[in-house]
Amino acid sequence: MFAMFSRILKLSGRYKGRIQGAFVCAFLESILSKMPIVLAFVVLSRFAADTLTSQTCLYIGLGLAAAVLVQMLVHYLSDSLQSAAGYLMFADKRMELGSHLRKLPMGYFTSGNIGKISSVLSTDMVFIEEVAMSTLGNMMGYLLSSLILLVFMFYLNVQLGLIAAAVTVLAWLVSKGMNKVSLREAAERQEQSERLTDAVLSFVEGIGVIKSYNLLGEKSEELTDNFHRSRNTSLAFEQKMTPWTMSLNILYGIGIAAIFGLSIVLEQRGALPLAYVLGVLLFVFDLFGPLKALYGEASRLTVMDAALDRIEAVLNEPELPDTGKQHLPAQAQPGQPEVQFNDVVFAYQDKEVLHHISFAMKKDSMTALVGPSGSGKSTIANLLARLWDVKSGSIIIRGMDIRNVPLAELMEQISMVFQRVYLFQDTIYNNISIGKPDATEEEVYAAAKKARCYD
Repeated sequence: MFAMFSRILKLSGRYKGRIQGAFVCAFLESILSKMPIVLAFVVLSRFAADTLTSQTCLYIGLGLAAAVLVQMLVHYLSDSLQSAAGYLMFADKRMELGSHLRKLPMGYFTSGNIGKISSVLSTDMVFIEEVAMSTLGNMMGYLLSSLILLVFMFYLNVQLGLIAAAVTVLAWLVSKGMNKVSLREAAERQEQSERLTDAVLSFVEGIGVIKSYNLLGEKSEELTDNFHRSRNTSLAFEQKMTPWTMSLNILYGIGIAAIFGLSIVLEQRGALPLAYVLGVLLFVFDLFGPLKALYGEASRLTVMDAALDRIEAVLNEPELPDTGKQHLPAQAQPGQPEVQFNDVVFAYQDKEVLHHISFAMKKDSMTALVGPSGSGKSTIANLLARLWDVKSGSIIIRGMDIRNVPLAELMEQISMVFQRVYLFQDTIYNNISIGKPDATEEEVYAAAKKARCYD
């Protein structure tokens, strides 16, 4: 649990102070939340000793009102600091992810990772910022409340404190086993969420073709199966966690019964004053409440841990190197090809698809790549734009290796027309000028005429 707190603080970056402030507020709130019980114990002690006065009652009432008001303020500050930090952190993290995705090679997107990216954005980040961030402060409060109550039990009686400490240690051991199961199942649940997202995206992308061939029922089977698997995964998670939760509840029940029973025995032997027995009665039913709530929230931490692993896995994907410092010449040297492929080898992961390709394109000429589907035509075009990097060999433009040129400058020299053409719901003029917002009207008309010629 403390490792998770440390991980969140590391992730929080410039919002680390907000998270730490929320933890301080949680500490204060945990102390204030036990003030009513402490004050009730003082009243009962004074009553049993026949020293209770109206003035004491007034002071205790004022103290109780002050504790409640301050607790409300601290709780508000804790929620404000923590929740706001979660949203701000992941607003920045989404921007970081977007910037990172822009620099990844196209191979990452064509290798079945679209579902993972969508799941990270729509499931993992949302879970942490909306659910887990509010849980952290609560868990810190539960932990501190448990420690305060444990110390108070030792104050009442060492034997009672030892029983409470033994139950706390046993609960911690049970929770370790529970967390191992929860972590394993949480990872599987998040992975199934990714598979479901991928299935939904694939189905939606192909819906036009599916309907054209009247295959809606057959092609929706994979999507339906993924919904069923997601349901079964979530149910399996709850079923595997239930025995551990029940074990903790039984342990708490035994601990409460043992403490209360021993306090009665000690009172009958004269080893524990009646006022302290009443104090035990006040505390015993609340003694393991924070501990129970703490470990009840632990499953959320394991889901958070799995979500953070998936977020970091995407952010740690190696980017396409963009360290080039040279500039493309304005034009090729006399007799020099405009574009040249020199012994280019390329592979998708371990599958080599281009084998020692060499050819040249001269200025003011047209080069056609002709071949069956899957022969590598699109791959060659994509390599020229450095959507991927070659495995070996080199691609030269005007005598310059494209890896030595900044990506932004390279893309300024290349125009691409993809197989799927998208138009914005706007005028044709604005659709053309979107590639160059500062283009003059003459330039837009010239581009339109050129496109018409190619058409």
